[in-house]
Amino acid sequence: KQRQIEYDGASKLREQGYRAEAELASAAAALATAKAELVRARRNLERTTSRLPYQGIVRSKEAALGQLVNPGTRIGVVFATDYAEVRLPIPQSKLGFLELPGVEGYDEGSLIDLYTDVAGEVKHWSARLHRTEGVFDERSRALYMVARIEDPYGIHSGTEPLRIGTFVNANIQGRELRDIVPLPRYVLRAGNNVWVVDSSMRLRNRRVTLLRTGGDEIYVSAGLDDGDLVSLTTLDSSFDSSEVRIQSRIGTDVLRERQ
Repeated sequence: KQRQIEYDGASKLREQGYRAEAELASAAAALATAKAELVRARRNLERTTSRLPYQGIVRSKEAALGQLVNPGTRIGVVFATDYAEVRLPIPQSKLGFLELPGVEGYDEGSLIDLYTDVAGEVKHWSARLHRTEGVFDERSRALYMVARIEDPYGIHSGTEPLRIGTFVNANIQGRELRDIVPLPRYVLRAGNNVWVVDSSMRLRNRRVTLLRTGGDEIYVSAGLDDGDLVSLTTLDSSFDSSEVRIQSRIGTDVLRERQ
């Protein structure tokens, strides 16, 4: 505004013959510079308003009101609230039981139940395996997977918020396995053998392949065929080829026998 007043005054004095042409040109140049600075200042003022390209929450503020900051200075930390992610370490031996996203034709990963204690009450959130990190941890030999939780703060769903930084436990739904036979753990003998009753009702030693063991059960993936009868009585190797008589059955393919 001051430059505009100076230019108007110089222009009038020039018209009356009191100023030289050079002085008017100098005032015009100063006015043009002032206008350019005004445009730049207005543009910078517009840029002082920070807007997030997503819905989020301010985690920390690192600049005070009225503080002069230079371009590139960090003024705070924010995070999005449309989804959250949790890193889960999965042992190498357990990977075969999960539906891994992008692997073996699975478009989506396994479902996950996340839970933790909130004020004395256990709260649950649904999640899904979203991706793997692709590299095994050198120390634990675990592969970290990333579970994704939609709308963790319940903004749209109205559910209990899962706040960033919360420690949670995870129950991961395994993939469907076919032709697996669960048996009591105690029937397994040395060398992964079990007693099987053949068609002539005699005991036979059968070696089986174990998928895994868990608690009081074993899970047989190979070595047993449909209709095989497995003895649940604990016997030593001297009973091989002994004739048996069925006393009771459990299910359709497992029995107890008596000599």
